[in-house]
Amino acid sequence: MAPRTDAAAPLCPENVVYTCLSLSVCPSDFVFSSRLSVRRHTYSRRTLFKIGNHFIRKPNPAFTKVLHDLGLLRWPASTPTPTTAAHPQRKRRRQCARRQKRGKRGGIQARLAANPYTPALPSIVLANVRSLDNKLDELHLLRSSQRTVDRALINGGKTRGGGVCVYIRNAWCQDAVVVCRHYSPLAEFMIIKCRPFYLPREFSAILLVAVYIPPSGNNNDRDKAMSELYSTIGDQQTAQPDGLLIVAGDFNHANLKTVFPHVYQHIDFPTRGNNTLDLVYTTLRGAYKASPLPHLGASDHTTVMLMPAYRPKVKVTRPVQKQVREWPESASSALQDCFNITDWDMFKQAATYNQHINIQEYSDTVTAYISKCIDDVTDTKTITVRANQKPWLTGGSLWFTGSPICCFQSR
Repeated sequence: MAPRTDAAAPLCPENVVYTCLSLSVCPSDFVFSSRLSVRRHTYSRRTLFKIGNHFIRKPNPAFTKVLHDLGLLRWPASTPTPTTAAHPQRKRRRQCARRQKRGKRGGIQARLAANPYTPALPSIVLANVRSLDNKLDELHLLRSSQRTVDRALINGGKTRGGGVCVYIRNAWCQDAVVVCRHYSPLAEFMIIKCRPFYLPREFSAILLVAVYIPPSGNNNDRDKAMSELYSTIGDQQTAQPDGLLIVAGDFNHANLKTVFPHVYQHIDFPTRGNNTLDLVYTTLRGAYKASPLPHLGASDHTTVMLMPAYRPKVKVTRPVQKQVREWPESASSALQDCFNITDWDMFKQAATYNQHINIQEYSDTVTAYISKCIDDVTDTKTITVRANQKPWLTGGSLWFTGSPICCFQSR
């Protein structure tokens, strides 16, 4: 900070002399002479401070031009008027628009760890153990470490080789029913219908299909095996049209898309050598994320862990506001009385020109009149429709299912 002039003046001796040269110019007929007269003035420091504090002198424009012509003064450079730069406006995001909370880890595993018992889809561990008897210890170890299995449903028809086995965790689902067991020299599979404790509303059930296709070099055998699988799964899909289909197993180069073109395969890495033999199909794109696990015992097939990546529709799609019409009890009788007292010939006469009836105008006027009468006797209200809401769900049914007291009294 510069010192004050009143405080700085006493520090300077009064006898210090400052010399100033003043120039005088004599104008004549708008032509300025180049002869300058020099005058010498002597001022003390305190006098100069007073002049600077109490008097501001603006230079004469004519005198400034003469100095510029003589090369003793330069015109100030023209600088553009400084304007405040328009900073890009950053859109402020609302708290409800944030996908996840601050400081909260994201990802599939984090979502599954946060809700281990209410996943949208079940986690799957797929393994071709190749003889289950000598790998029970490894299976129990996998069961205790991964915490994925609690109960076994076993099907088989051979004394050696083949067969499928499905383990289901009790904490996820206890309502599991084997609806089909099939065994033939071409294919072995088992279908289980599961109704877990938590299931997104867009699905009525989950159909788990465990498949084993024996290795064969004949394409006709694979096609016949796929035909058997198609006929059985088709019957179950007819019985459960809203059910989620999950088909997993060892296909041995057979392709389920030849009979079900609208399914998606989720394993994209080799499971035995350089071949992808163990496959998982679902009816949802991106439903699972597959990752390899170590071999189970001495099996030469890689164990596959599938983590659910599907997000329910209610969490992905925003609810929509919809206008619906509500009919009171007396609306039908009031509308009938309105139509009985209406002179319908009036609309026909209004649409007739030179003995010719304009059908378009006639129909538009009658339709507009009917709509107006309906609006008079009915009420409109706004409802919220969510993506997973079934068309048969009404406000009364939602209130009934959400009230445990009413459900208890209905029993």
